[in-house]
Amino acid sequence: LRNKRQEIIAEIVALENSLLSRLESIESKYIDPLAKLSKLIDPNDLNNPIGSAEWLDEIFGNTRKVLDVHRSFSEMLHKRVMNYEEGKSKLGDFLNKITPYLQCHLRFALKIEQSFTAIRSISSAHKDTFGEWLGGQFQESGRGEEMAVNEIQAAFLETFLFVHRVHFLLRKLFENTLHDHVEFRGLKAALLSWKELEKSVVTGKDEEEIDESQVNAQSYYQRYEPIIDLFTDKSFAFVDIISELNETDKFAGDLVRLMCSEGNSLNFLKYNIRKEVERVEGESTLFRANTLQAQVLSAYAHHIGRDYVQSCVKPLIDFLRNEAKTKNYELNEMSLSASDGDLNEQVQTNRKNLFEACQLCFTYINGTIDQCPPLFFEACYLLSNIVATRFPTASLTSVGGLVFLRFLCPCFVAPERFKLARVEEIDKKTRRNLILIGKVLQNLSNNLPFGKKEPFMIPLNDFIEQNLPKMQALQKRIATPQGPDVEDSSSRSLMDEAELFRLHTNLKNSHQVLLGFLNGSRSGVVHSMTDKFINIMQAMGEPKPPASSPDGIVRRDTISSSLALPSPTLQRNPSKTSAQETPSLQRTASKKTISEGSSSSSSPSSPASRRDSAATLERTSSRLSVNLSEGDEDGKSGRSSMLKNLMRRSSMSRSHRSASILEVIQASNEEERRINYQPLVRLLVKNDFQLAQIIWEFASVSEGELINKFLVKIFVSEGCAATCLRVLIEDEVKNNQEDSTLFRGNNISPKFISEYAQYVGRDYVVAVLRPLIMQLLSTDESLEVDGNKMPGDEEAIKVNQRKLIRACEQWFDAIAATVDTCPMEIRCAASLLKKIVGSKFPSAASISVGGLYFLRFIAPVIVAPERMKIVDKPVGAMHRRNLILISKVLQNLSNNINFGKKEPFMEPINEFIDNYRPHMRTLQDSLADVQESDFELLKEKSLFNFEEASEMALIHKVIATNQLQMAEKLAKFAAEHELDYPLVDSFNSLLVQMGPPKAAPSS
Repeated sequence: LRNKRQEIIAEIVALENSLLSRLESIESKYIDPLAKLSKLIDPNDLNNPIGSAEWLDEIFGNTRKVLDVHRSFSEMLHKRVMNYEEGKSKLGDFLNKITPYLQCHLRFALKIEQSFTAIRSISSAHKDTFGEWLGGQFQESGRGEEMAVNEIQAAFLETFLFVHRVHFLLRKLFENTLHDHVEFRGLKAALLSWKELEKSVVTGKDEEEIDESQVNAQSYYQRYEPIIDLFTDKSFAFVDIISELNETDKFAGDLVRLMCSEGNSLNFLKYNIRKEVERVEGESTLFRANTLQAQVLSAYAHHIGRDYVQSCVKPLIDFLRNEAKTKNYELNEMSLSASDGDLNEQVQTNRKNLFEACQLCFTYINGTIDQCPPLFFEACYLLSNIVATRFPTASLTSVGGLVFLRFLCPCFVAPERFKLARVEEIDKKTRRNLILIGKVLQNLSNNLPFGKKEPFMIPLNDFIEQNLPKMQALQKRIATPQGPDVEDSSSRSLMDEAELFRLHTNLKNSHQVLLGFLNGSRSGVVHSMTDKFINIMQAMGEPKPPASSPDGIVRRDTISSSLALPSPTLQRNPSKTSAQETPSLQRTASKKTISEGSSSSSSPSSPASRRDSAATLERTSSRLSVNLSEGDEDGKSGRSSMLKNLMRRSSMSRSHRSASILEVIQASNEEERRINYQPLVRLLVKNDFQLAQIIWEFASVSEGELINKFLVKIFVSEGCAATCLRVLIEDEVKNNQEDSTLFRGNNISPKFISEYAQYVGRDYVVAVLRPLIMQLLSTDESLEVDGNKMPGDEEAIKVNQRKLIRACEQWFDAIAATVDTCPMEIRCAASLLKKIVGSKFPSAASISVGGLYFLRFIAPVIVAPERMKIVDKPVGAMHRRNLILISKVLQNLSNNINFGKKEPFMEPINEFIDNYRPHMRTLQDSLADVQESDFELLKEKSLFNFEEASEMALIHKVIATNQLQMAEKLAKFAAEHELDYPLVDSFNSLLVQMGPPKAAPSS
């Protein structure tokens, strides 16, 4: 968490630096020169390039005021961040107090569209004066004015988005700060202030309204701080009192939300699990009664796993709804009609249908459950461990009870309750089908065959017996510890006013009963809370309902609070918009978002995506069934592009300011959230990267090149590049019997290593080779030594041989001098090569390092410098030949091979190879000389927007086209390595979840 916080703070600082730099550029390039001209030149002068001083205000508004504020803000921010982790910076308090000064951004929001219109209309109306002057700021012919206008608009948009982006980052910082951190309270107050500031900018409030709304938001939350402190006391003594109530379900969901918002959810969960384990007499009654502890466990699972339910379970429910149109799962003859045919035949057909449906559902869940957040797995781990202290045999079944009984089966039994379907979409037959599937899965998780209670379900015991080993493996896999920093952002967000109001109302309604429990308790800790509780409730008075929710929509408590599901918002569910919604928001709800055609279709839980997933599920269900039955017999550039899109959009209709500005925010939100292919990425980096290797095998040559480049980016961003390199090198060494064939075949290993070196070492190789290449290109001297290309000119050939040797000496010495500055990623790769290759082929250990550095890294750039944009145009034939000759010599030197009969004209250059062989060995040893701690650098993750990359669609297409063949290879790999992970199930379920591939890029 500390590293996450530091990354977020660094991003806030970088955001401020970027904005400050852009605003200063606008001031120095446009505002200052125009202001001077407006004072020096008579406005009536026809040659006056700006015509009127009012234009400055009309175009640039209060840019200078914003700039002055940010100069001070930047200076103070840099001072604060230095001591953040030591708790001395009070960064939260500072960001809270600075918001009134940032109200200058409001005028930007109010005038941003007017500015866009003004700058284009003024430059168009006065093209011969102002337009010409504006265009003069850029020297590119014909594009000067356009580039100037775009630069100014980009600055405006970046300034406007600053408040939104800082609010987003501040929320992330709060989410990654635990409740006992010294900065926690300050960040909470700052988050509320920035939230109101952003809302004011979007809705266009005046400055007085901003002040009032910020005060109201903070005072509202601060008003509830005593209640929050009462519940979050380390002893959870007041929670004990709540558990004595008859209607604890009113509190369970809000308590979970409260503990998650305070970053204390795991401690709260552990406390409740221990209370339940201590309370029951036997394992058969564990979490079976309707107690607060059982309700908390259920609410916690649904709160943490809500994204999984929407993105993964919903396609499954949609598929089963469609199946219900043609298939019946009813096995009870009493519920069947003789008019539909022979009852025995109906039962046999329905039994087969139910068996297949249960098999499909279990396989799908087994293959997708890993997409739940880490906090979900940590909860399962805590449950398993705590239950095992008293009931060892119930350790795994308790996990199954949480996952199926309390989390997944309710989604089957009542999908409308979890927004997986509308009530009218679930008819009687569909409901019965879903209930039967839920029954079977629940009994499977409990390892409980059907018996006399439901004799018609006994035939499904075959399914339970067949899948029990897989269920037990699933339960073990889920109950894995996630580490100390698992209290992650997926569960963290401030409770809104409606939730706090509901908590207060429930306390007020139970006031007298709670006082009775408090007075009757013999616990000293509980008894001491009596006066505190009385004082809090008296000070709070009657519950005061909020006027509206944070998004401007009046809340309706339509879902049981015990489920702790998030309230609907405008973005998630525009159809739920209240009648009291403002006109601008109503207009916006019906309009498309700014990322038209992409954001809505790419979101994993969007309706279009879910329809595609359901369709794919239907098409692939038969394939899954075949596969399952077989298995039973034995898973910054983005911000720049966003601004370009917004600038393009800004030239469109501007009749409704609030609507279009809200679109800007929505577009920005979509940029931050789009991670459609993240489950695929997780599968790519698992199981020795087997899926990645198989994908490359099935791709065409041109597709393979694109996919290889993209796989490098994925593995580097996921921090698993070193592991991938180790696996590929080990496989290459294992599959070759002679060192001469190492990394020579047409497989992924040599191509991945080469692409990896080019990707991580781009800046380094350009810096090293640019001076050498530019020096060579500046002369007209030929280094040709082939007599066939220079017939009869032996003297010139001898001269060129000496020139070539001197050039190779110069190049080698220059390259060798930079080894210490070579990127650590390449040096670690060299170390892996030397160690792994040397274990089987000792004589080839150093040569393999040279192959990486020269053959796959340096030589390609020497031969084709335009590839790295060292030169702007293709190199001439003579210079290209010179570069090729130098590259040949350096490669032979790195391979420890002299020239011979194959190229006899190069034999005189062996003099250089013999002389420099010791130097090459020293270079190779230096490259591979790294410490084990240096490999930690390769584990660092970096931000990479997979959704933005069209190559993901290409990978998806290759997988979808070759699904069955790939599944066979994965099954073979899983069997050979005795994996306890359901690799094939995860692979097939992932394809179902993703749906059909999008249009892939042309290769």
